Amino acid sequence: MSEPYASEEVDDLYLQMSPWGDFFVWTSRHVQWLRRQHRIFGRLLSQKGILSSSSVTPAKTTLAAIPSVRLPLCLSLEETSLLLYQRIAKGLDIVTPLTDLQPPLVSDLFLYDEALATHFEEVAEVYQAQKRQKMLSYYGEMLAGKRKRRTRHAGRNLSKTEAVDKEEEKEGDIQVDEFGKFQLLSV
Repeated sequence: MSEPYASEEVDDLYLQMSPWGDFFVWTSRHVQWLRRQHRIFGRLLSQKGILSSSSVTPAKTTLAAIPSVRLPLCLSLEETSLLLYQRIAKGLDIVTPLTDLQPPLVSDLFLYDEALATHFEEVAEVYQAQKRQKMLSYYGEMLAGKRKRRTRHAGRNLSKTEAVDKEEEKEGDIQVDEFGKFQLLSV
């Protein structure tokens, strides 16, 4: 049986150096190749497993309880220097912190501002459309509330004599139901 990583030929391996001085390998085939061909193990970042809630005894665990291995492979300084000295790794990518980066060009800032303004206009239009849609969904309730408020307000402003005079002048009564609709009742 031939192993898939038995050959020496693997695409170029580049190490990444973090701003805090750690060295990483991010590709799983590179990690396996380093372990099988060069016996460089480093340390993989891992996450603690979870005990199964359905298990009867605490000693039983499921696959979820096995620590999951996650990339990147973190290399020690000695492993990194060996990889670079023997030219196993083709290079070192240095991730610079944001404080060390050059300020953006004026043209880039202008393009960014234009894109931001366009995005703001589009979001404002979408927000207005959603607001209109929501308002229209409550339109019937708003009209009923308006009618109800008008009838209450009209009842407060009329004096008792005006109310009696108006009732005598009318041939039919107007009744307002619970939804604020007027109903004409004939006598």
